[in-house]
Amino acid sequence: MKFWQLVSLMRADADRLTMSRVLRDPRWAQYKVWHDDYPAIVNAQRRDALDAIVPKALVAEVLANSTVMLHVEEGVLRANQTPTTRSMPAQEAWELYGANAVEDALEYGSAQI
Repeated sequence: MKFWQLVSLMRADADRLTMSRVLRDPRWAQYKVWHDDYPAIVNAQRRDALDAIVPKALVAEVLANSTVMLHVEEGVLRANQTPTTRSMPAQEAWELYGANAVEDALEYGSAQI
């Protein structure tokens, strides 16, 4: 998962706080610097930071504490639940379908999987 994707997934207030808490771990010092300076990084279009591949251990730790839920139904990952979807936490959706599908579902409402 790219750094910008992780930040995007964690856009809800509670999730931003979760990500900030996880990034206090010294192992993730570089990501904390980027997270704290994210608006400036976006404005400058710093691709080295935005497109940096985040270690799977960091993604898993952040998503394990996330409130984001996604919903799957017949080859489609959805941001919103319908009566026939199966719900799952963001971490499970990421593990099963990958970062692009999770980001697209949240950004556009659904993603083909």
